[in-house]
Amino acid sequence: MVTPASSFPDPGLFPPPTIAVARHPAVMLSPRQLKNWIGELPLANPTRATNEVLQQLRLLVRDPDPGKHFGTLLDLFAPPLEALLETVEERLNTNPDNAVPLDQLEFQLIECLAELAAGYIRIANDQILQGKRPAIETLYRAMNAMQRALHIKRLHYHQRTTTCWANQLRIFLHAENLGIGTQALKPPIRRKEEPATIRELFFSSLMVCLTDPNHRRPAEILDWTRWSAANAGLLQLSLLPQGAGAIPLDISGEMAPLSAARQAKPGPDTRYLDTTAFMQAAREAAPGLHRALSELAKGRRKSEQRKSPRQERQQPYRIVFGMREMYQRLNALTRGLDQPEQQYMAEAVQVNQSKDGAAFVLHGQPAAPLSVGEPLLAEAGTHNARGAPVGFTAIVQRFLSTDDGGFEIGVEKMRGRLIPVMIQNNTGERSQLDPHALLQQDTDTGRYLLLAARGWFRSDDHINVEGPSARYRLRLVRMASEMLHTTRIEVEIADD
Repeated sequence: MVTPASSFPDPGLFPPPTIAVARHPAVMLSPRQLKNWIGELPLANPTRATNEVLQQLRLLVRDPDPGKHFGTLLDLFAPPLEALLETVEERLNTNPDNAVPLDQLEFQLIECLAELAAGYIRIANDQILQGKRPAIETLYRAMNAMQRALHIKRLHYHQRTTTCWANQLRIFLHAENLGIGTQALKPPIRRKEEPATIRELFFSSLMVCLTDPNHRRPAEILDWTRWSAANAGLLQLSLLPQGAGAIPLDISGEMAPLSAARQAKPGPDTRYLDTTAFMQAAREAAPGLHRALSELAKGRRKSEQRKSPRQERQQPYRIVFGMREMYQRLNALTRGLDQPEQQYMAEAVQVNQSKDGAAFVLHGQPAAPLSVGEPLLAEAGTHNARGAPVGFTAIVQRFLSTDDGGFEIGVEKMRGRLIPVMIQNNTGERSQLDPHALLQQDTDTGRYLLLAARGWFRSDDHINVEGPSARYRLRLVRMASEMLHTTRIEVEIADD
C-alpha cells in the first residue's frame, strides 16, 4: 500500500533538456535510416560504438523538432545500448571492488543513458502540455535509463547529481497521481530481473541510495541492488511513520534521500517509508543491507549533532596505502629511519578533521587501488618540534571520485598501538601470500587485531609474527571483516 495519490502534490513539468537553436545536418529523423545506421555500428569496438551512439542520440534529443517519430527513434537505440551495457556490466560483475575512475566507455555510456532519459522526459513534457497522460512506457523507460546510469556511477564511487534524483521522484509522483504506479510492464521494455512497475523501480533505487553507497564496498552495493530490485514490492509509503523502522522521504525533490532520512521533519513535503516487511526479509537474506538500514534508522542526526564535530583544515599530507608499503614505512619509523619517498605514496590535502576521523582530497589517480575498508597511513608534510614525522593510521570509510578525475576520501583513525609485523608461516599454499601485516592492540580493551592479506585466516590456527623488537605467536580467533585486499582477524597472544 502507498499513500493515496490525492495526498501527493502535482509534480508539474520536468526540467527540459537544452534544445538546439537549429537542426544539425547529421541528425537522422527517419526510422528506416536510423535502423540501417544502427545495424552498422562497430559493436566489436564498444568505445567507438558508444561514442557514435552518443553523438547521434544527442543530436536527436536536442533537435528543435524531432517530429512524430521521436518515440520510435528513441526506442531504436535500445538494442545497441543494451549490448554496450552488458559489456560494461560483465566487467563490473567480474571485479566490482576496484575503485578506479570511470573509463571512457563507461563515461560515454552514462552520457548515452542520460540523453535517452532526457528524450523520454521531453516526450512526457509534450504529452502533459497537450493535456494528455504521459504514457507509462515513456515514464518507465526514462526512469530505468537514469537508474542504469546511476548504478554504474555507484560502483565507481562516482559523484552523483541531485537532478537525477529529482527527476526520478517526479516520475514516481506522476505515476502515482495517474494511478499507473503499480501497472506491470513486460520485456522487452525491461529485463526480466528488473522491477516490473514504476513504483518498485523507484523504491529499489531509493533503498540503495539510503545505504550511503560511498561508504560501502561496490560488491555489497551490487548484491543489495539485485536484492532490492527483487523485493521492492515489500515497501510502503505513508503519511505518518509506521513502526520504528520508518524512514522519512522528502517529496519536494529539494533533499536527497539520505539527507531527508537523516534530517527531514514532519510537514507537507514529508512522507514515511514503511520498511517493516522489507527489513524482516532482509534480516536473513541480506544481513548487510539490514544492518546498514538499521543504522540509518537509529542514527538520524545532522552534521552539527555529531559526537565529534568536524573542523576545516588545509594541510598537505602524503598517503601510504597497501599492506607492504605501510609495513615498510611504519617499520622504518619504528627504527628511527626516514624514507619519505616510496611507491604508492599519494599527495593529498586534509580538508577537515574530527576527534576520530579526517577527510582528504587526493591529487591525481592513486598508484594502486584504494577502496572502502582498506587501511592507510596519513603523514603530514610538516614535522613536530623534535623533527619527527607527524601522522596517523586510519581505515577508509568513504570514497568519492569526482568529475574532474580527483578523489575524496573520509577515514576513521585507528585506535591503540599499531605494530608492523612479518608473518613467518609462509610455507605450502600460503607461500604465495603477502607476509607483511599490521598488529593492532586496543589499549582500552587489550584486544588484538591482525591486518593481513586475504587468505591468511584459518579458524583456530596459529601463526608466528615478528615485529621490530619482539616475536609473537598468535591464535586466529575470528575473521572480523574481509575487504578487497585485506582481512581483519581477531587474534590472541598464545602462551605456548
